Amino acid sequence: MGQLARGTPLRLEGTVVAAGPTLRAKLGGEECVYWDVRGGLDAGPPEVEARPFWLELVGGERVLVPIEHLAVRLRGDVERDLEERVEKDIEAVSKRLGALKDRSREGTITSAERGEQKRLRKVATLLCAIRAEHNGNVHIGGNPVGQRRWIAKNRYLADGIEAEVTVQRFTERTEHVLAPGDRIRVEGMLQEQALPPEIGGAGGYRSLATGLVVVPSARGRKVRLTGLGELAPRAPEPATPPVAPLPASVDFRVPTDERRKLLAFVITMALTVAVAYAFSR
Repeated sequence: MGQLARGTPLRLEGTVVAAGPTLRAKLGGEECVYWDVRGGLDAGPPEVEARPFWLELVGGERVLVPIEHLAVRLRGDVERDLEERVEKDIEAVSKRLGALKDRSREGTITSAERGEQKRLRKVATLLCAIRAEHNGNVHIGGNPVGQRRWIAKNRYLADGIEAEVTVQRFTERTEHVLAPGDRIRVEGMLQEQALPPEIGGAGGYRSLATGLVVVPSARGRKVRLTGLGELAPRAPEPATPPVAPLPASVDFRVPTDERRKLLAFVITMALTVAVAYAFSR
């Protein structure tokens, strides 16, 4: 602990360890210390619930991460997939617009291609707005509310083309979870503070336990938390026992003697039925 700098901005990487009772994620039900539900364009502010937790560093030291002034960015699979899709779609649209621009300069562009060019310019703006919204920035609309309204109004532009999947992903209701065992990076400043009683502090002021706590590096700023890598590993699925193959020597054919007996039985039954039918007439 003595080697960790106090009072200066720093980045710490480590593993999440619960500092008390945990939570249950709202949608997935996983055990966690933080969850938020981000509802896309049609919802209000994200729903959030969090508990203070320990950040365990590589050397085994622990620092407390309180929930106040926390800016969380969990790079889970869904978020990474959306970022990759947006960038890929922007690149594809830009490439197509470049080709249409060349045809326009050459004078060989058709009326249908001019219509495509006009639409793709709006699609490019739509994708840039989605990227900005995803990263907490503003590209169009003047402010976050105006930007979300513009995206909602123009998302139809991507219908029927590859970018449609990206727009649909962006409007889905998604949940981000921070669970014990997850690896994260925290950016802030360390201070020696009294620990809350529910985490380790004692009752009287003379016996208060203290520890290192992550706080914002400057007034008005937040402690930035970024997820690293994958989420905590899940238990492996139980292996399905292999089905033993049938022995190669198994012969499903009926033996010759059995076939003769069966044939005689069928003939006898047929004759019996025929005779009974003749006498009944």
